[in-house]
Formats: sequence, structure tokens, C-alpha cells
Amino acid sequence: MAGSARTASRALTAAAILIGTLRIVATYPVFNHTIDEPAPGWNAVSITAWKVLRMGLTFDHPEIVVWPDRVKKATERVGRGVLLYYFPPSEFR
Repeated sequence: MAGSARTASRALTAAAILIGTLRIVATYPVFNHTIDEPAPGWNAVSITAWKVLRMGLTFDHPEIVVWPDRVKKATERVGRGVLLYYFPPSEFR
């Protein structure tokens, strides 16, 4: 089938999912997050929670830079509104 190089979907296994201040009920553990650094492993960030709500800070504490503003490009994207970042646990020891 010519034309589409992205016809196959990829499956990701995540140990944890973090989305701003939103908690998702899932079959894997969901942890509270911090706004100043990501958690080890997979981190999911809602673009709205990041860009509009500043990870729950809204207009409070404009001096704080939330971690998605400081880190590398997202590892994966889910749909239009969620970015996935992977940080090897070995980087946090």
C-alpha cells in the first residue's frame, strides 16, 4: 500500500501516566507529580494542562518554570492533546 509510511500503529507500555492535575483510572499505577521535575519512566502531559493551566499553577507563581518547558522534545504523541516523555529510571538514581 503506497503512500502511507505510518499505517502500522505502535503500542507503548507505561508504568505510570501523569497528566497535569488530571488522574486517569487505569490498570497501571498513577502517581502524583511535581511541576518542577518529571517522574522516572513514562510521563504523559496534557498540552492544555501544560500551556493553558501551567500544570495547575494557572496564573500563580509566574516565576516557576514547569518541567515540560525545560526538557527535551516529547518521545511520543497521543492524539492531538497528549505528549509522552520517557525518562530512564537510571537517570534518577
